[in-house]
Amino acid sequence: MADPVGATKFPVDQDKLTQFAKDACEKAFEGKGQTYEHSNTKGWNDVIIGTLLNSLTTTVPPNSYKFIVTSTIIQHELKKEAKEGEPVPPPTASRGMHTASGAFWNQEKDAIWSYKQSGADGDSQREFDVVLTVAWVAV
Repeated sequence: MADPVGATKFPVDQDKLTQFAKDACEKAFEGKGQTYEHSNTKGWNDVIIGTLLNSLTTTVPPNSYKFIVTSTIIQHELKKEAKEGEPVPPPTASRGMHTASGAFWNQEKDAIWSYKQSGADGDSQREFDVVLTVAWVAV
């Protein structure tokens, strides 16, 4: 999604990193409903983070980077019910969200990257979005 601020080198190709993120999200939601259920968020995040970390650590040479992965699941606004005799209101966009990170590190080797999988993308039509952040620090 975004280039890492000040970084000159990715531990893996950006396209591969994006594919890792997509694959991790798809694995978490594979065969599951499209509805946001708060009780499922821990399990979804565990699968997403574990899958992404596994993809990174099995692709990058051992002991070359440390990785930090965060996953945020954002519920869309609840659907509004139609009042009797009125048409159903159209679905609304997801809730607003802003996040930021900062770090002091080696700008040539260390960086942070983010990815958003929108619930409205493609065929999924999920009631939530997923925002992933991957940070890496050269060892």
